[in-house]
Amino acid sequence: MFAKKTKGFIGDAIRAEYDNAKEHHGDNYRNMNEAWGVLAEEVYESKKAFKAMKNNSTTLFLAIAKGLNKKEKEDTIRVCFANAMQLAMEACQVAAVCQKMLDGVKEC
Repeated sequence: MFAKKTKGFIGDAIRAEYDNAKEHHGDNYRNMNEAWGVLAEEVYESKKAFKAMKNNSTTLFLAIAKGLNKKEKEDTIRVCFANAMQLAMEACQVAAVCQKMLDGVKEC
């Protein structure tokens, strides 16, 4: 379970992504097709980040099971950490896109 403080940090990250998207791409999507396309792209990137993290956690398990040296294990942990960070950032972007969709879509 997330700590209350952590939830606040994630909310701040989502708001920052939301503000950035509005600044660079306008207040609203032109239509639901555009909005869905942006959402689909962010979900795809999240899935890629999750898959990379999953693969590297499996690599770490195998490194531990095979008794690989400390450096190889630490390198794998660092990569898995980077994958988790990427996944968290992508998830924040998904949430920001959803919020922007909820705020309204121009139907041209």
